[in-house]
Amino acid sequence: MMELGSINYVTKFTDTQLPHNKIPEKTIIIVRKNNLMKWALMQCPCGCGEILTLSLMKSVNPFWDVKFDKLKRLSLSPSIHKSDGCCSHFYIKKGKVVWAFYY
Repeated sequence: MMELGSINYVTKFTDTQLPHNKIPEKTIIIVRKNNLMKWALMQCPCGCGEILTLSLMKSVNPFWDVKFDKLKRLSLSPSIHKSDGCCSHFYIKKGKVVWAFYY
Protein backbone atom coordinates (compact mmCIF):
# COMPACT_ATOMS: atom_id res chain seq x y z
CA MET A 1 0.00 0.00 0.00
CA MET A 2 1.44 3.38 -1.01
CA GLU A 3 2.16 5.87 1.72
CA LEU A 4 1.06 9.35 0.80
CA GLY A 5 3.42 12.17 1.66
CA SER A 6 7.17 12.06 1.62
CA ILE A 7 9.29 9.21 2.92
CA ASN A 8 12.81 9.97 4.19
CA TYR A 9 15.60 7.71 2.94
CA VAL A 10 19.17 7.31 4.15
CA THR A 11 22.05 6.48 1.83
CA LYS A 12 24.64 3.83 2.60
CA PHE A 13 27.63 2.75 0.53
CA THR A 14 29.08 -0.71 -0.05
CA ASP A 15 31.79 -2.20 -2.23
CA THR A 16 29.97 -5.53 -2.59
CA GLN A 17 26.59 -6.47 -4.02
CA LEU A 18 24.19 -7.23 -1.18
CA PRO A 19 21.61 -10.01 -1.26
CA HIS A 20 18.16 -8.55 -1.83
CA ASN A 21 16.95 -9.70 1.59
CA LYS A 22 19.66 -7.50 3.17
CA ILE A 23 18.36 -4.19 1.74
CA PRO A 24 16.83 -2.30 4.70
CA GLU A 25 13.61 -0.32 4.39
CA LYS A 26 13.97 3.41 3.73
CA THR A 27 17.60 2.95 2.71
CA ILE A 28 19.26 3.43 -0.65
CA ILE A 29 22.36 1.28 -1.01
CA ILE A 30 24.96 2.61 -3.44
CA VAL A 31 27.22 -0.17 -4.75
CA ARG A 32 30.69 1.08 -5.71
CA LYS A 33 33.65 -0.46 -7.44
CA ASN A 34 37.00 1.35 -7.36
CA ASN A 35 35.15 4.34 -5.87
CA LEU A 36 32.82 4.60 -8.90
CA MET A 37 29.10 4.36 -8.22
CA LYS A 38 27.62 1.42 -10.15
CA TRP A 39 24.16 0.61 -8.77
CA ALA A 40 21.49 1.97 -6.44
CA LEU A 41 19.39 -0.63 -4.60
CA MET A 42 16.26 0.06 -2.60
CA GLN A 43 12.98 -1.49 -1.55
CA CYS A 44 10.04 -0.12 -3.50
CA PRO A 45 8.57 2.62 -1.29
CA CYS A 46 4.98 1.47 -1.91
CA GLY A 47 5.53 -1.46 0.46
CA CYS A 48 5.20 -4.24 -2.15
CA GLY A 49 8.61 -5.57 -1.03
CA GLU A 50 10.22 -5.59 -4.48
CA ILE A 51 13.89 -4.58 -4.64
CA LEU A 52 14.63 -1.95 -7.26
CA THR A 53 18.04 -2.09 -8.94
CA LEU A 54 18.96 1.16 -10.71
CA SER A 55 22.04 1.50 -12.89
CA LEU A 56 24.24 4.51 -12.18
CA MET A 57 26.50 3.66 -15.14
CA LYS A 58 26.06 5.64 -18.36
CA SER A 59 27.05 2.52 -20.34
CA VAL A 60 23.86 0.72 -19.19
CA ASN A 61 20.46 1.89 -20.37
CA PRO A 62 18.44 3.11 -18.59
CA PHE A 63 20.69 4.83 -16.07
CA TRP A 64 20.12 7.35 -13.29
CA ASP A 65 22.17 10.38 -12.32
CA VAL A 66 23.09 10.78 -8.64
CA LYS A 67 23.53 14.12 -6.94
CA PHE A 68 24.16 15.00 -3.31
CA ASP A 69 23.31 18.36 -1.78
CA LYS A 70 25.34 20.18 0.91
CA LEU A 71 23.63 18.08 3.59
CA LYS A 72 24.63 14.87 1.71
CA ARG A 73 21.01 14.08 0.80
CA LEU A 74 20.70 11.97 -2.34
CA SER A 75 18.69 12.87 -5.44
CA LEU A 76 18.19 10.53 -8.41
CA SER A 77 17.02 11.51 -11.85
CA PRO A 78 15.02 10.78 -13.87
CA SER A 79 11.99 9.50 -11.98
CA ILE A 80 11.64 5.81 -11.12
CA HIS A 81 8.64 4.23 -12.79
CA LYS A 82 7.83 0.54 -12.39
CA SER A 83 5.99 -0.63 -15.49
CA ASP A 84 4.78 -3.86 -13.84
CA GLY A 85 3.59 -5.08 -10.45
CA CYS A 86 2.66 -2.13 -8.24
CA CYS A 87 3.41 0.39 -11.07
CA SER A 88 4.85 2.90 -8.59
CA HIS A 89 6.14 6.16 -10.04
CA PHE A 90 8.22 8.46 -7.86
CA TYR A 91 11.26 10.71 -7.60
CA ILE A 92 14.05 10.70 -5.04
CA LYS A 93 14.79 14.34 -4.17
CA LYS A 94 17.04 15.37 -1.29
CA GLY A 95 16.64 11.99 0.39
CA LYS A 96 12.84 11.91 0.13
CA VAL A 97 10.45 9.92 -2.01
CA VAL A 98 8.13 12.25 -3.91
CA TRP A 99 5.23 10.45 -5.58
CA ALA A 100 4.39 11.27 -9.19
CA PHE A 101 0.67 11.21 -9.83
CA TYR A 102 -1.13 11.69 -13.13
CA TYR A 103 -4.66 13.00 -13.35
